[in-house]
Amino acid sequence: MKRLHSIPTLGRSDQHGFSLAEVLIVIALLGILASVVLLNLGSSDVKAKEQTLKSNLSAMRTAINLYRSDHGRYPCSTGDYGYPCSDTDFQRKLTRFTREDGRTSATKNTSYKYGPYLDDFPTDPFGESSVIEWSLGTERLKTTIANAIDGGTGTGGWYYEPESGIILGNLGSAFPNEYAGF
Repeated sequence: MKRLHSIPTLGRSDQHGFSLAEVLIVIALLGILASVVLLNLGSSDVKAKEQTLKSNLSAMRTAINLYRSDHGRYPCSTGDYGYPCSDTDFQRKLTRFTREDGRTSATKNTSYKYGPYLDDFPTDPFGESSVIEWSLGTERLKTTIANAIDGGTGTGGWYYEPESGIILGNLGSAFPNEYAGF
């Protein structure tokens, strides 16, 4: 049989396989690629949590405003049934049927005709908590609340001011400033 082309061996004479240097270069390149992939996965996790935080806050703000539209006041504010409320009361006011005075029921009927405003009460994606820290003072501006949260220890969960209907993530100073303002 006649050979058509000869393949150059680059200085190798009948040797098969890779040299130690070639193997080490491939291992180094694979290590670099793996570290880049892991770094990108870590930052995408934070971005996903940021988006979840924004989405959860948007859903809760909408629910709180719908409650106010139906009842004439924010959930757990002065004049609402059960004031001042517990975390459980607040969650039920948004996830169950309510009467005009703010009492809750698991079933809808002619008296309990409002809501539910949320299917499930969300947790904050960073602290994985649904605990609510309350401010029962008078209505304040969102930036003032955000600054108070940002400077605090932040226990996770939510910070809610019933007189104004403002709700924010209660993340504290361990997180970037912009999270307090979402």
